[in-house]
Amino acid sequence: MRASPDDADLFKNINDNYGHATGDEALRLIAKALKRAAGGHAIVGRLGGEEFAVLLPDADVQQGIKCGEAICSAVRSTAMVSSAGGPVKVSVSVGGASSHDAHDLHAMLRDADERLYLAKSRGRGRVEFFSEQPSGKFMMCGRGGECGS
Repeated sequence: MRASPDDADLFKNINDNYGHATGDEALRLIAKALKRAAGGHAIVGRLGGEEFAVLLPDADVQQGIKCGEAICSAVRSTAMVSSAGGPVKVSVSVGGASSHDAHDLHAMLRDADERLYLAKSRGRGRVEFFSEQPSGKFMMCGRGGECGS
């Protein structure tokens, strides 16, 4: 199982600069991009605020990383326009973790969240993963930003 928290980078700036209506629209667009990029077998949910989680029950580490990169790309390429008509840049950072123990989702989310903060500290728009083993379950975490290698 792979888990990934995804979080909108600098989301407060979107609300402060363009208003909460634009921020709400950004969250809707991010959610759609996450679902589209993660695929039909993924479980996608909003954890709160600008933080989302993606659970990939049957993915290996490489598939999880590839999915994280696809999520970042999908969000980055999302066209968003402010109420004033100007472009709004939206991106996500992704932290992920894997575990062969499908019963310990809290530990996976904690590990993925740590990787999320690592991605943000390394410049945002990145994918960072923690893996117990190359096989197992995978979860991603993220906070908005562009992803890179």
